Amino acid sequence: MRSRFEEHYVKSGRGGRKLDEVRDKYQKACRKLHLTHNEYVLLLCEAAEFEKDFRTVLLPGLLEYQQSVQEGFVLTWRQLLQDLAHFSDFTSDKYKDIHKRIDSSLHSIKHTEEYNDFTEKHKTSPTEAVKFSFDESLTEENAGKLLPNQLTVDNLTVEWLRTKLSDLETNIKDIQEKKTNFSSQNQEILHNGKSSNNDISARYTGC
Repeated sequence: MRSRFEEHYVKSGRGGRKLDEVRDKYQKACRKLHLTHNEYVLLLCEAAEFEKDFRTVLLPGLLEYQQSVQEGFVLTWRQLLQDLAHFSDFTSDKYKDIHKRIDSSLHSIKHTEEYNDFTEKHKTSPTEAVKFSFDESLTEENAGKLLPNQLTVDNLTVEWLRTKLSDLETNIKDIQEKKTNFSSQNQEILHNGKSSNNDISARYTGC
């Protein structure tokens, strides 16, 4: 398209309807090319960030969450069994001896260490990073402003970039609000759970 524009410009030596048509098509093609280039650069960055977060945040976070849930189950059952042992303390020497051994065994349960052997045995090496590279052959024949891994900012793309920035800022704000709400809900759940455990212990104590 650029060569056609230059050809008409050189041959005609002056303006004309044909030259205006070619110039208009050339500008539209340039704008489309620049926008596509910017989309490509941003998508590569986005893919790299998603892959990095998936590998370094989401997967480890999921495993950590699963482990914390299982440890919570162990802790809950230990507390229940301790309550059972505590409120079943009969007076016979034989039962007292059994109770002492049970109590000792229960105190030896460490919920934070319960799955250490399992995780050590079944752990795997972290997945290798996936590299997203700009295909530089796309810009080799281009004599304009398009550069690998760099956004093109000019009169053809500036409005698009402003819109893109505004959309990203809105998305970040929404995510931050969701994160805050999620944290508040978790705190409320933990508080309610502790209150329920205290109520159960109080009922047992009153028996």
